Amino acid sequence: MKKWIFAVLLLGLLAACQKVPGLAGSKWELVDMADQALIDGTRASLEFAEDGSAGGFAGCNSFGAGEVLLKGESLEFTNLFQTEMACVDESGGLSSGVMDQESRYIQALGRVSSYTMEGDALALLDNTGTRLMLFEPV
Repeated sequence: MKKWIFAVLLLGLLAACQKVPGLAGSKWELVDMADQALIDGTRASLEFAEDGSAGGFAGCNSFGAGEVLLKGESLEFTNLFQTEMACVDESGGLSSGVMDQESRYIQALGRVSSYTMEGDALALLDNTGTRLMLFEPV
């Protein structure tokens, strides 16, 4: 009997934590982080895959999230990872500003706890409801 109760509870949890319906297959370009524009000439992106994962480009490196959990307006990126390429500017030196921006982007993704749509734009929010990032559709 206990096994049946556990199985029913587990199935309920799995059903409640859907994998990005509505966002699956969508692609987004980062417009701002914490109401600050990106450094001129840089870009960052986010793509929600059909299989429930996500990834994109962070400025110098590609990144991914092993799984994206969505329940209502709640959104969580799990198992974030990224490549480790250095950002090089036109003179061949390290571009610390772009590397800092990329680091802030990845850290912000780890703090996302919900999302909302602002017109056609996707806003990712932290657990206090503060907007961390705003994306436009690609």
